[in-house]
Amino acid sequence: MKLTKLFVAAAVLLAAVAVLVAKMGSALEESYPSYLKMDGSKVIGCDKDALPQNLVIPNGVTEIGEEAFSYCKSLTSVTIPKSVTEIGRNAFSGCSSLTSVTIPKSVTEIGREAFYKCESLTSVTIPKSVTKIGDFAFDGCSSLTSVTIPSSVTEIGKLAFEGCESLQSVTIPSSVTEIGDGAFADCSSLTSVTIPKSVTEIGGSAFVGCNSLTSVTIPSGVTEIGAYAFAGCNSLTSVTIPSSTRIGRDAFPDGTKVIRK
Repeated sequence: MKLTKLFVAAAVLLAAVAVLVAKMGSALEESYPSYLKMDGSKVIGCDKDALPQNLVIPNGVTEIGEEAFSYCKSLTSVTIPKSVTEIGRNAFSGCSSLTSVTIPKSVTEIGREAFYKCESLTSVTIPKSVTKIGDFAFDGCSSLTSVTIPSSVTEIGKLAFEGCESLQSVTIPSSVTEIGDGAFADCSSLTSVTIPKSVTEIGGSAFVGCNSLTSVTIPSGVTEIGAYAFAGCNSLTSVTIPSSTRIGRDAFPDGTKVIRK
């Protein structure tokens, strides 16, 4: 008899726990605004017509999925909560009115084309938690005047800042070992760049078309400068390069004096 009562009590307790878990799950789902399309804690899309111009993504969201807010052209600002660890591919691409974005320290990777063609974005601070800036991440952000790349970043992807024609200066941290192909291509307002000792390779066309670039420091650790890396940098009159560095085809303009040290 006692054993039977014990089983009954356990069954009642399990049923109560199941109800409680169901209610908690329902409450969690209900905590997200109706204009967000969710898959668990991941934003997978949105209702563009109902989306507020100043978007505050609620705490609890862990991932902003591929194309979640792409071409939301009325979006002007975004605050991303500390619960988010990943900003997916094309997450905010084509948000042409987006002027500011707050990226929290929880984010470790900014995905491919995440902010592609955000033409009104003027500045961005990348937190120290980020280790990779994906290919095309800020490609075409033509109003971007400044960017802070933290010492946690080890890789700047291909064409990551291509076409950021208002970008005047950039400091590449000593954690970066490779500057991807076309990473800063056509940044026509860029006047100077300091490449840290940690970099071993400057990709092809990395700074092509940076026609305001007047100085560049290339450290002794660089073993290869890719083809057309500084092609079209017609304001670059001279550059000093380590004697052992391999230089790709047409890496510098014809008028640039290359000094080997």
